[in-house]
Amino acid sequence: MKKSIILIFIFFCAFSFAQNKKDNLSPEQKSTLITKRMSLRLDLSDSQEKEVYELFLARIKNKQRNTTKKELTPDQKYERRLNRINQAIALKRAMKKILSEEQYKKFEKTHFQRKKKRMRKHKSGIDHK
Repeated sequence: MKKSIILIFIFFCAFSFAQNKKDNLSPEQKSTLITKRMSLRLDLSDSQEKEVYELFLARIKNKQRNTTKKELTPDQKYERRLNRINQAIALKRAMKKILSEEQYKKFEKTHFQRKKKRMRKHKSGIDHK
């Protein structure tokens, strides 16, 4: 009994440590991984892969520039939220141009499902990074 309690404790410690580990990938590496995952899901052509890679590379670099840990004023928070919404609109438009109609429908479906899943985790208090 004591051994099983110790094993469970070690498992939870290791699991919580793994959850808090930061992702130290470069923007290029992150963009490549995103593009490859999308290519598997959507069966992208080489030219589509290249365009998606460039789109996400620019998006990731922009996100890194805008990430700050300081306290923001209400106006700054508003600007940040507005900027995120504008970026989401731009991403949607760009993906619509790059992908075929069938691919875009599949992209929207999986994008919505992933967003819904993140929201559930966020509401339940689980921090996922």
